[in-house]
Amino acid sequence: MGLKVRKDRDGTRTLEVEGDEPVDAIVRRFVDEGCTSVLVGFRQDADFLPELPGLTEVSFLRGVKDLSAVYRVPGLTRLALPTDHRGPLDLAAVPGLEFLVTPHCPGIEGLRELRSLRELVVHGWPSGDFAVLGDKPELRFLRLEMKRRAEVSALGLAGAPGVTTLWLYDGRLTDTRELAALTAVRELALRATKVDNVEFVAAMPELTRLELDNAGDIASLAPLRGHPSLRDLALAGSTRLVDGDFGPLFDMPALKGVGLDHNAPHYTHRAADIRQAFPPI
Repeated sequence: MGLKVRKDRDGTRTLEVEGDEPVDAIVRRFVDEGCTSVLVGFRQDADFLPELPGLTEVSFLRGVKDLSAVYRVPGLTRLALPTDHRGPLDLAAVPGLEFLVTPHCPGIEGLRELRSLRELVVHGWPSGDFAVLGDKPELRFLRLEMKRRAEVSALGLAGAPGVTTLWLYDGRLTDTRELAALTAVRELALRATKVDNVEFVAAMPELTRLELDNAGDIASLAPLRGHPSLRDLALAGSTRLVDGDFGPLFDMPALKGVGLDHNAPHYTHRAADIRQAFPPI
């Protein structure tokens, strides 16, 4: 409990406020230490936020109930909400956000209106689709953590055509076709997200890394054949190649490293031979 200052790798100085510290003490420490960021936890509200000059970044720990003070921080560009927050909160009232971490829940509204976001992380995405994301013309990094048993269509991802890094966790993608609209993606990771094909990769000419970790049964690697820039490929955990044909890997001019965890009787190549031909980086 109390006040502490943390210096991050990028030089940002963050004031950690835990407990019911007096507002004047918070403001004084924030100014004296040259902070621009604050981490708030173990208090009912954050009403002191508008008193902090030059504040651009706010992160919350679990347990903070009233977050409405973020509406009154004019220069706020980075916001990380606690995983247990259920609202009410209208993100549209903070239109200048460029970075956001948020749980998915009905009480948190306005995500669709945030058109300046460059980085977005969402926890607990339910079954359905991604249409609520809305248009995100500036978005470059997108991490979506679905509920473990969620079944989600990729519908809605086309609203973020400039994404270069896409990380998906858990759930199952029932319709992957709209992934093909993300033509700028350079890194794509499916971590315990189940898909049945990788046909969308053919529409991603800039892709350099593809990670399929516990991605379930993949029909074929044929869509990867001839890919001009894919350098690193990981087939990890329970990911299984249904047709068993690893031939397409040898027709990929940029491929350098392949991570393959398991053998299967129907595979055309042993995992050890694949790793020898394409040593994982």
